[in-house]
Amino acid sequence: MRIFNFKFLPAGRQVQTMSEFFKHWKLKHWKLFRNWKLEIGNSQAGFTLVEILIAITIVSGVVIGLTAFIGYVQDASLRFSQSLTTQQQIQQTLQIMVPEIRSAAQSNIGAYPLATVSSTSLQFYSDIDADGLAELVHYYLDEDVFRKGVIKPSGDPLSYATSSLVVYDLVENMFLADPVFSYYADTVTSTASAPLASPVDILEVKMIRISLTANQGTQSSPSLVGVSDQVTIRNLRYK
Repeated sequence: MRIFNFKFLPAGRQVQTMSEFFKHWKLKHWKLFRNWKLEIGNSQAGFTLVEILIAITIVSGVVIGLTAFIGYVQDASLRFSQSLTTQQQIQQTLQIMVPEIRSAAQSNIGAYPLATVSSTSLQFYSDIDADGLAELVHYYLDEDVFRKGVIKPSGDPLSYATSSLVVYDLVENMFLADPVFSYYADTVTSTASAPLASPVDILEVKMIRISLTANQGTQSSPSLVGVSDQVTIRNLRYK
């Protein structure tokens, strides 16, 4: 009988068959492989406290930076959207106002085309819906909202009852940088000239300058959007 004795066998251990030999050989090398994996695993099993703190700091910085950037983009987008909305409100208001003021005329009860005038308010008569009746139209600044009031004549005889007043909000967040309404006499051909002094005599008014300015920012950090226009009252220009 042949006896095998190898170095990887325990001291004094001998094997008599090849199958027993291979059995001990695989067992020996499996133990070596397992110990090698455990050593590698133990060396990579975790992080030190300092490494964890550094990782947390980096991740927190990235999150804070992304949050600030997203907030800035959203804020810029909102300001841009508000700017467009405010400009549209002002432009649409002027597109309505200018033709109505230009067409100011005597009321259906014989009143003068201009009812009251001031730096923040203008009342006049104009047939704004082309029905043959001149409405009493009132454009005015109410705190920070620019509004329009309309009274349609009714009854027999016709009268302008305040109970039929309809009010529309036109422009919000108004900012009184300049007078909303400036008035000029017939001797003036441009609003570059000095306007009529307050209190204004309505009989002298022939041309009106309209300035609408709104604040799309905050009180401490205003961001102003403004548009102005001028209009000559057709029925008063040569009187």
